[in-house]
Amino acid sequence: MTAWVAEAEQAKRLLEESEEIDILNAPAVAVAALCQAVKDGKVQPEDNILLNITGGGLARMKEDHELQALRPQATVSRWEEAAELLEGKR
Repeated sequence: MTAWVAEAEQAKRLLEESEEIDILNAPAVAVAALCQAVKDGKVQPEDNILLNITGGGLARMKEDHELQALRPQATVSRWEEAAELLEGKR
């Protein structure tokens, strides 16, 4: 396991414990990078930092809701069929 992977996993746990929300791997890397910047002194306590954490809460959603499989309204096997469908000819 590389150092960044371990730091991202640690950042995920930190956010899950402090904010009570799970996050995906990409935002975990952003949190890990911020933690490293704080450790390196590149971020000061008076600095304003915004991390746009998206895609979180998947574990909570799975706990709170039963996932439903949806059936497609239409399927196509050739691009011509897709074009016909989009043009309303099918």
